[in-house]
Amino acid sequence: MTEKYDYAIVGAGCSGLSLAVELFHSVPAGSRIALIDPRRNYHMDRLWCFWNTQSHRFIDAVRNEWTRWKVRYNGKEVVHESSRFAYQYLPAETFYAAALQEIESYSSADLLLGTKAEKIIETNETATVVTDKGPIQAWLVFDGRNSPGRHVGSGYLLQHYAGQRVRVASPVFSPSTMTLMDFDIPQRGGISFMYVLPFSPTEALIEPTVFSMSPHEPSVYAQMIRDYLQSRFGVADYKILFQEQGIIPMTTQRHQSYDTERIIPIGTAGGVVKGSTGYGFNAIQEISQRIAAGISGDCLNPLPEPRGELATILDRIFLSFLKRHPKAAPRVFFNLFKRVPPHHLIPFLSDKADLLDMAKVIFAMPTLPFIREAFHSMRAREVAV
Repeated sequence: MTEKYDYAIVGAGCSGLSLAVELFHSVPAGSRIALIDPRRNYHMDRLWCFWNTQSHRFIDAVRNEWTRWKVRYNGKEVVHESSRFAYQYLPAETFYAAALQEIESYSSADLLLGTKAEKIIETNETATVVTDKGPIQAWLVFDGRNSPGRHVGSGYLLQHYAGQRVRVASPVFSPSTMTLMDFDIPQRGGISFMYVLPFSPTEALIEPTVFSMSPHEPSVYAQMIRDYLQSRFGVADYKILFQEQGIIPMTTQRHQSYDTERIIPIGTAGGVVKGSTGYGFNAIQEISQRIAAGISGDCLNPLPEPRGELATILDRIFLSFLKRHPKAAPRVFFNLFKRVPPHHLIPFLSDKADLLDMAKVIFAMPTLPFIREAFHSMRAREVAV
């Protein structure tokens, strides 16, 4: 027997849960919503970090923030501070708890955990999600499925990482300043840097991050953490409290397209994550708000693109440069943070840039190399088309 809903969300992770919460606040009371996900439970499996450039419904789930950050390269550091834009840390456990509390309060929502979506079929008036528990029919289906492994060998860069939240015996971390990028580590196998979120003098997230065409084995990241703790902080013994690992595709291309009326990709699959930085949490909140506001009856009004054309072009040029000139990347990143004030750079990193912000970023780049890269990017795109 086919279960019928007004809206079905395939994938109940960050994008799926965020959209569900926005729908609860926007669609007519009593609208039936199904959330479909193969996981059987929620646990602390990852974290989200972002600049607080916009309001969202999960602000109370944020657990830490920093107003000072630094970037390190070739023995030098650039340190910035901004009371306007704090860098925020939201652990999965608090995000899931907040979202699930909303779902429980909405009587017409069904969270179908342990259910695998096998395919989605669109007809003229409905779409059907074929699951291993039976078919689910809805006026609109939002598809948030995204398998990180499918991006390996895709031909574009990946941002891959594996971090550990560690506790050490003696105070070595400075809780007031987080390290956004520390390039003073061996640059093997891609553009590599360390990312450090200090929660206390004795506790921090240490996360090696690499831009390359393929991810490392888990043991490689673990060794990078051991080496970094020893070389930077003189720490040999530590306790691992939490681990996360992920792959973010660095591309301006959508992984699925909005070419149907009833099936709408969301999250990474919908191109929401910014290709040049990997930031996605705030963009997911914004696109979820737009979707909820754009629903009219059983149809969805046309959505604007996740980002403007100029921002997409700049991302495309920058990604082309990183891919073709990886050895120059650490210096370019360092100079970018050195030359562009936070109130212009953070909006650019977070997809909130205006023309002045973009101009500041453009003029901070090495002029001739990026002009050449712009022409190369355009030629490559013409060939691809």
